[in-house]
Amino acid sequence: MPKLVYANESTAAKRRVYFHLVDATDGITAETGEAGGQPQVSSDGGAWTNTGIGTLSAIGNGRYYADLTQTLVATAGTMIETRYKSANTAESPGESVQVVAFNPYDANLGLTNLDAAVSTRAPSATALSTAQWTNTRAGYLDNLDAAVSTRAPSATALSTTQWTNARADKLDSLDAAITSRAAASSALDNSIWTTLRAAKLDNLDATVSSRAASATALSTAQWTNLRAAALDNLDAAVSTRASASSLSTLSSDVAAVQTDVNTIITDIETTGVVLASDGLDAVVVESGINMRQAQSAILAVSVAQSTGSGTGTKVYKAANAPGTTRVTAVCDAGDRSSVTLNLPT
Repeated sequence: MPKLVYANESTAAKRRVYFHLVDATDGITAETGEAGGQPQVSSDGGAWTNTGIGTLSAIGNGRYYADLTQTLVATAGTMIETRYKSANTAESPGESVQVVAFNPYDANLGLTNLDAAVSTRAPSATALSTAQWTNTRAGYLDNLDAAVSTRAPSATALSTTQWTNARADKLDSLDAAITSRAAASSALDNSIWTTLRAAKLDNLDATVSSRAASATALSTAQWTNLRAAALDNLDAAVSTRASASSLSTLSSDVAAVQTDVNTIITDIETTGVVLASDGLDAVVVESGINMRQAQSAILAVSVAQSTGSGTGTKVYKAANAPGTTRVTAVCDAGDRSSVTLNLPT
């Protein structure tokens, strides 16, 4: 009889199969040195493979065991055969395994949930279609965490797509009686006041009571549908824009800037703009060499004192410091084979 293993069994010891190994010469003497050997498995008559079973562990007197992998026993109904053969052992069939859908280690084979007569359940004719009642939909029942009767009926349910948490917060601005505002007869046309425009309510960032009362409501003759469409441009809270007071000094600020510009222009036209002492340092000629250092090397080679003509090594001094070597060039037949720079810091 095959060993029964519960489908997808997670405990390795419950997936264990045993082998009795004997000597290849006489077929009787127990082999005791096969620990770590690799047995093989065959699923449902398939080819033998090392995949799906661990290596041998010795028990003693020729007896060994190995554990099947959880993946190998994942599907109920699978029939598994095992074997082992090495240079020292005879062909040794191991235990056969039948993967089953019930737990053979459970006291009641997992049947303890059968706590009512089958005849008390719905007959098959009334069974729900699994094509409609899928596992995914069954998972939605986890959201049923309060009595349905305690919730709003579907007729009054608001769309959470439109009535978001952010918009719910806007109710804090509803701090004046509705009757003090414009009547329903002046309600706006929802073909004009669209969902997109409803989103503009996010810019309602001040209390209603701080605004004009219904007695001062604007005339719809002036505030037309066309002008209502212009509200699409109201895409940020008004409070995030510059206030009138912050612009009060704009004219004087512009005048101050103009004065500074005129001063600069005057300087350029007279004494010019004086370059700072380190002004050329920011101009990079090559990696690690700025414009001031490059000019020093050029000046040394062009007009400064030099030594070593005809020796193969020519030394160029700093233009205003003859005791300082600025450029050393090694020459071969007139060509410079190497150049050493001693640039000012």
